Amino acid sequence: MGGFDSIYDCIGSKESLDDSLRLARERGKVTLVGCAGEIKNLDWSFVWANELSVLGTHAYSKKEYWQGVTISTQELLFNLIQQHQDYPLEQLVTHEYSLHEYREAIVANVDRASYKSIKTLFHI
Repeated sequence: MGGFDSIYDCIGSKESLDDSLRLARERGKVTLVGCAGEIKNLDWSFVWANELSVLGTHAYSKKEYWQGVTISTQELLFNLIQQHQDYPLEQLVTHEYSLHEYREAIVANVDRASYKSIKTLFHI
């Protein structure tokens, strides 16, 4: 029925995990990069119904097998960004803070639903 071969969930919210599980193709792979804790009322039936592989990673230290090469997750990310320079990554930045506003930045990242934050930046 379609779907993506591989999905990297870098947010870790109930909504993003739900989307990831629903959008993965049958026997696809979902890699959890975002720091998800306890997720209540998440429908995991897509995992067994579609025979999904669900992997967790921490700090981008995992090695990925991508197009016949084994590289770190971080290196893969940088390569994909270089290959798709026309993709407007700046649109993912929803909040910017000075270093003095670190408390507000933490709140915006913890309470992503209220702040509608995707990625936050610090500027000097």
